[in-house]
Amino acid sequence: MIADNARFDEMLRWLGEATDRVHRPAAYYTGPGQNDIETVLADSPDEVTPPVANEDAAWEALADFDERMQRTLRIATAELTASLDQADG
Repeated sequence: MIADNARFDEMLRWLGEATDRVHRPAAYYTGPGQNDIETVLADSPDEVTPPVANEDAAWEALADFDERMQRTLRIATAELTASLDQADG
């Protein structure tokens, strides 16, 4: 159990860093990134969207992160509330 707790601490440090990494591009894509994409596309509206302006990959990565965070929350919630699921005896 001591080794598991050490790994849990390691995971928590990593999770904080990962969350910070996700918030930066999310803030960009929902804020100033919208203007940047419009500027790039305004130059050549009939051209294929340049990969740098293609935000599909970024949105997919953000959605994948959210899905994994939800899975983590479900696991944590189930663990913390397991005693509530046991029948009163």
